[in-house]
Amino acid sequence: MGCGLFKSKPEHQRTLYQRKTDMSLTPAIFLRACSMPNLEYYTFIKTIGKGTFSEVYLTEYFPIGQKRALKSIKKLPLTSSQLSEEYKVAEMQILRQLDHPNIIKCFEIFEDCDNFYLALEYCEGGNLMKKLKENAIFTEKQAAEVIDQILSGVAYIHRKNLIHRDLKLENVLLQSDEEIDVKIADFGSACVQDLEKGNRGVYGTDYYLAPEVLNGMYNEKSDIWSCGIILCCLVTGLPPYSGKNPKEVRKQIVSNPFQANAQTLPGKSLLLVDFASKLLEINSNDRISAKKALEHPWLLLNREKKFDSSPLPINYNSFSKSKLVQGVLMYIITCLVKSKNLSSLSEAFREIDNNRNGKIEKEELESELRKTHSYRKSQEITEKIFEDYDLNQSNAIEFTEFLMAFADHQQLLSQSLISAAFERFDKDHDGKIFLNDIEKLIGPIDINDEENLIVRNKLGFGKAIDKSEFIELIYKLMC
Repeated sequence: MGCGLFKSKPEHQRTLYQRKTDMSLTPAIFLRACSMPNLEYYTFIKTIGKGTFSEVYLTEYFPIGQKRALKSIKKLPLTSSQLSEEYKVAEMQILRQLDHPNIIKCFEIFEDCDNFYLALEYCEGGNLMKKLKENAIFTEKQAAEVIDQILSGVAYIHRKNLIHRDLKLENVLLQSDEEIDVKIADFGSACVQDLEKGNRGVYGTDYYLAPEVLNGMYNEKSDIWSCGIILCCLVTGLPPYSGKNPKEVRKQIVSNPFQANAQTLPGKSLLLVDFASKLLEINSNDRISAKKALEHPWLLLNREKKFDSSPLPINYNSFSKSKLVQGVLMYIITCLVKSKNLSSLSEAFREIDNNRNGKIEKEELESELRKTHSYRKSQEITEKIFEDYDLNQSNAIEFTEFLMAFADHQQLLSQSLISAAFERFDKDHDGKIFLNDIEKLIGPIDINDEENLIVRNKLGFGKAIDKSEFIELIYKLMC
C-alpha cells in the first residue's frame, strides 16, 4: 500500500506561528491535513468497502481508542479536478464545509507515497444496500424516514452550491442497526456547481444516473433523480433497469428512463407514486428541488415526531467565555464523541429545523422554547443562546453549535476527553503546549473576557503547560 506505511515518526520541528485575526470557531478548523503518513496511529481491523481506486478499512485510532473508517485513495488515477492544493483531495475540501446530522464526519487526511488516507466516522449499521438485503423491502413509513433524512442532507449540500454526483444505496450509511439514522457518505465524485455553463462528466453508478448526465450537461437536479431511484429500490426491492451490463443500462437510461407510476410501483399509495414521479421527472428543469421535495405531503404524512414533548432540556448550558474551553468542547464533539451517543440531540435538531435547511434560526428555536417557557422567557433564552453559541456569527445555530449548547458538558468535558484534546493541540508530541500551539489551531485568545485573560497569563512570556496542567486549566475555566 505504499512506502513508510506504519513506521514514520512525528514531526518535531515547531514552526513560527503567524496570528490570524479573522478566525472563527468552526468544526472545519479541527480537520487535519498532513503530509506525514500517520498510519502508525491506526490499527487495522478489517476491510469494509472496496472501489475501483479506493478501499475502506475499519480501524482503531488508538490514541483515543476510537473506531474510524479509513479510506485509502490511490493517487495515480486522480485527475486535477479531484485534487486540492491545500487539502490534498477535493473530497476533503468539500467535507470540511459540511456540518449536518445526516452527512458523514471527516477527521483528518494524510498520505504516503502511493495513497491519500481519509479518516472518517464509522457507522456501525452498514449501508442501505445491506439493510435492503436484510429487509427485502422497506415499508412506506420506513422509506419516508430514510428519504426525509437523505433529502435534508441533499438540500443542505445544494445550498452550499455542491453536487454529490454519486448518491446510491451503498453511499447512505446507518449509524446503528437499531434505528434509522442515516449519513450520506463518499464525496469522492462531488463537485461545485457551475451555475453559468452547467456541469459535465459522467460520475456515479449506472443505475442511479439521471438521463441528462449521459446527455452531456446537468446541475444539482441530477442528485434528485438519484434520490428517486433510491426510493423506488427501497419500496420495491428491485433494480430500476434490466440491463445486464453498464452499456445496456446506460442505453436504457437514455432511451427509456425509469418512471414512477402504478405499474412500476404496484400496490403503493398514490401519494408515494406522485412523490417518486416528481423526483424522477425526466426534464430536469421541471424536476422538484430538494427543498420543495421536503414539503411534499407524502413526507409530511409519514414524518413522525420522535418526542411527546419538547426535546430540549429545560436548562441549556451556560457557556464559558473562554475561547479555549469553546475550542476544546467543539473538538470533542467534532472528532472524539460517537454520533450515536448524541443521536437524541440529532433527532431534536431535525425536529426543530422545521424548514429543513440544516440550521436553527431564531424563530425556530424560540417557537420550540415556548412549549416549556413563557413568551418573554423564550425570547431571552434564544437571545442568550445565540450570543453564546453562534460562534461563526452566521445568525443561525449550526449543527455542532447546537450540540455544544444542549449536550451534557459534564460528560463531554471529562478528564479522558480533555486529555485527548490536549493531544490535538500538542502537534509536535513533546508533551507540552504553548500559547502559539493553541492560537495556531483556534485563533487568537484575546483578553476581552476574564477567562481569556487567565489563559494568556498562564501561557504568557513563552511559558508552556503539560497535560495535567492543561486539564486543570480547563476545569478552572469551567467554574
